[in-house]
Amino acid sequence: MRALLRLDLLALLVAFPLLGGPPAPPAPNPAPPGSPVKLVFVHHSTGENWLTDGNGDLGIALRDASYFVSDTNYGWGPDDVDTGWGTIGDHTDFGNWYSWFSGPNRDTYTAQLFAESEQHSWYSRLDTDPGGENQVVMFKSCFPNSNLTGSPSDPIPPIESNPLRGQDAYSEHMTVANAKGIYRELLNFFGARTDKLFVVVTAPPLGSFDTDAARAANARAFASWLVNDWLDSYPFRNVAVLDFYNVLTSDGGATRTDDPETNDLGWADGNHHRIRSGAIEHTRTVANDFSAYAAGGDSHPTPAGSLKATGELVPLVNAAYNCWKGTGGCPRPGPSFYTVAPCRALDTRESAGPALSPDVPRTVVLAGTCGLPGGTVAVSANLTVLGASGWLAAYPGKGAWSGTSNVNTSGGKVRANNAVLTLAADGSGSVTLLAGTDAPLHVVLDVNGYWR
Repeated sequence: MRALLRLDLLALLVAFPLLGGPPAPPAPNPAPPGSPVKLVFVHHSTGENWLTDGNGDLGIALRDASYFVSDTNYGWGPDDVDTGWGTIGDHTDFGNWYSWFSGPNRDTYTAQLFAESEQHSWYSRLDTDPGGENQVVMFKSCFPNSNLTGSPSDPIPPIESNPLRGQDAYSEHMTVANAKGIYRELLNFFGARTDKLFVVVTAPPLGSFDTDAARAANARAFASWLVNDWLDSYPFRNVAVLDFYNVLTSDGGATRTDDPETNDLGWADGNHHRIRSGAIEHTRTVANDFSAYAAGGDSHPTPAGSLKATGELVPLVNAAYNCWKGTGGCPRPGPSFYTVAPCRALDTRESAGPALSPDVPRTVVLAGTCGLPGGTVAVSANLTVLGASGWLAAYPGKGAWSGTSNVNTSGGKVRANNAVLTLAADGSGSVTLLAGTDAPLHVVLDVNGYWR
């Protein structure tokens, strides 16, 4: 039998320092998927350049990260019934996303999008289609969408009265507030399709010759809102944001904005969205809201800018995939706590029996019991033990025991203790129980709240 480890108040404070939240969430996991994953990328010319071998090399990088990549481009897909002209693939501006994912014809558009397996640009990809629908949907608008008017502080209109619905980037209604309203509406569809991972790529910045300082500042404010605020109240893990805008606003020149042919990939300073030292880093040390990679009067990013984006953002795609699958931490605010009426989730004296055998871990699934919803990462519980002398430890399902016990008992007496139980990182909603006792131990687990 393992040595008895007593849990006093000090140890409890060390294990759960806030007594109001679970331990720190796991770090983001930039490792590629373990097997091929189908991804479709919705784009136009900037995205095409980004994908292309010898330009941005995004296709190669995604291929090497085990994604089977398909894409849409101009002329792709069903007729755009909402605008009345062209195909839905012709229209990828902010206002058009309402048609793609929320309008009356969204089911027609998304059914073909999810089923797409062809290439509409030139890039390398995996040789073999793994079959099935696309699991990952990545989409971006092009740089004309960074010519935003209005103010970041303007109120967001209800979707029913948002005049940007279905409109292109040249609409008089291209304001920060209206753009926010469109993207906020998209979450209704994304939340209903948690079987897909939606990766939003912010629109690239315009060159200084194509816009003015006020509009460029608005574009930055909108991109930052998508990264930092848009998902605050979204309860699921199937949406991620890549800040293409910020990445393209610093380069490797002397002033950090004067050499569009040299990037600052891997530099400590500059404007970045990346994983560095095991954490997601969204930084801006260069005060610039215009494209640092626009050359010759053209706001399309140069290959140097596209390569920087590939180097920084593909690991974030992996991290988003692992977050979605529960195999890594999420780049989101910490989970919120919700109370529930005290509820018995486990009683080994009854249907959850038999009693725990000494030194034999038992993993139990708490998700789905006591009204615990999907996405629960930890529970507030009361653990009661009886029938043996020793201790009980509870730790994340499929995880490793930390060497700390939650309840100690002797002489077969009934003993109880409050605990914050972190659930398995793989999304299974499970916890493992381990009895370090001299005989089989009965356990009762009552839930009174959860973090999600």
